[in-house]
Amino acid sequence: MQSSGERRKLRPIFIDGIDVANTHGNALFFSCPGLVQCVNYFKERGHTDILVFVPQNRREVPRNDFPIVDQHILLELEEQKHLVWTPTRKLREQGQICNNASCLLQAAVQMNAVVVSNCSYDFITRRLPEYIPHLTSSLLMYSFMGGRFYVPTDPRGRRGMSLQVMLTEPDSTDEE
Repeated sequence: MQSSGERRKLRPIFIDGIDVANTHGNALFFSCPGLVQCVNYFKERGHTDILVFVPQNRREVPRNDFPIVDQHILLELEEQKHLVWTPTRKLREQGQICNNASCLLQAAVQMNAVVVSNCSYDFITRRLPEYIPHLTSSLLMYSFMGGRFYVPTDPRGRRGMSLQVMLTEPDSTDEE
């Protein structure tokens, strides 16, 4: 049994870098400052295992039609061990194919990580329904208001789990 002074272990946080940066940039540009705000939010809550998943092609010179704001932040996050570059490959017929979401979800299931994204990932769960239980319990949606990162204190609604419960590992004495 857990004593009142004992703290439960915090779960890893895996951030969908494409989703967060595009949301912060209002879908007009890839905004790296939004990634920093998201990482800092969880650091302030005591989390240390925080990873942002970003496709490898974001290292390259950005396209004119979709700029990257403060691209150097990606390298800073990488140096701080908060960034994972996911594979990107070029196909002649289809342009660039990135596997960001599938890498993120596969790792999140393996590590029991909270997934920070506003994406429902239907395009993946149709092919891989085994991800549905994890997303149902561990997908944390967010918003930017006035340029600041926010998450709801009740991510599953009034009758669902609280943010604090979602962000901590289940106690071994908790009932499943």
